[in-house]
Amino acid sequence: MQTLKKIISVALILMLMLSLSITAVAEQPDYEADKTGTLTLHISSAIDVSMGGTLEIYKAATADISSGRRVFNPTSDFSGADCTITDNADLTVELLGKMSSSAAPVKTSAIGSDGSVVFSGLEPGLYLVKSAIDSYVMVNPFAVDMPHGTETGWEYNIELDGKGVALPRIDPPIKKIVQNGKSSDTFSFMMEAVNGGPMPDPAKFKEVNAPEVTATATASGSKMVVTGVKASEAGGIIEFGWIYFTEADVGKTYIYKITETAVPYGYTCDKTNGYTVTVRVHKDSAGNVVADKTCSDGVDASDWHTGSTKNPMVFTNTKKTSPSPRPRPPFGPGGKLPQTGMLWWPVAVLGIAGLLLIIVGICIRTKKEEN
Repeated sequence: MQTLKKIISVALILMLMLSLSITAVAEQPDYEADKTGTLTLHISSAIDVSMGGTLEIYKAATADISSGRRVFNPTSDFSGADCTITDNADLTVELLGKMSSSAAPVKTSAIGSDGSVVFSGLEPGLYLVKSAIDSYVMVNPFAVDMPHGTETGWEYNIELDGKGVALPRIDPPIKKIVQNGKSSDTFSFMMEAVNGGPMPDPAKFKEVNAPEVTATATASGSKMVVTGVKASEAGGIIEFGWIYFTEADVGKTYIYKITETAVPYGYTCDKTNGYTVTVRVHKDSAGNVVADKTCSDGVDASDWHTGSTKNPMVFTNTKKTSPSPRPRPPFGPGGKLPQTGMLWWPVAVLGIAGLLLIIVGICIRTKKEEN
């Protein structure tokens, strides 16, 4: 009986040692510290990605496997972060909280037309993925390890489904029409956020009708100016660029004023007071951020969130016409003689002069007769 107990004890010890050895081997079977990986994110088809967006990936920690187990050490941009948290949601919150304001992404990638985003050449480590601040499609941030450990080994090509929302945005179009104009007619439009609010990025200003319009954009504070030359009397369309609204804007109403600031010399503008665009940001019943927009003078702004230019704010410049000369009254046969005016004081002067001449003449004649 005592011998049987010893045999069982030895067997249990061997099984435990074998189990531990299998676990250690299964944890690091094909780990390659110098191998890079690829992360592919698929955005839900329920989100309209046609307007685009950009995601950023930050390296939150480096990977150290020298101890036989992988350990994450926070980078300087995430100093003090607890990288041992196993729940992804909690780890994401931890990384966002420790993320430095000066942190820079190691890579950025645009959302493709198929809704996919690809980050390649990722070194081993822990990463944080989030949307760029001006991205139209905002994906919920998440943490991901590279390579990702599975029961069968290490995965260096990771594919995930991304969840997020499409934030509201508007891009008011402007159409410039010149009547009786020339190919060198210039324009200058200004957008002003009257009571604050987000503004377009002048670096992303685009010429919608490039063959018709050549323009540049500059911004200062709450004002943005677009200046250029229009090359078609029929009119060219320009846009200031996208204005994005986030949850920070919920409950606020913004007013934007769009005016033509420099009407070309010799022209008049039909919209001297410009247009007023009002945007009210709120949440709908589903909790999504919504931006309701209206424009003065009955301009339909319903499609401005799609990039459509079919309902622009129209500014028409008309060339001033010279006044017609006043017709001269006819004269000569069949017409009146021109009026030259009548002055009476010369009559008295001439009369006195004539009388003096008569007296002088009489005096001269009398003297001759006496001689």
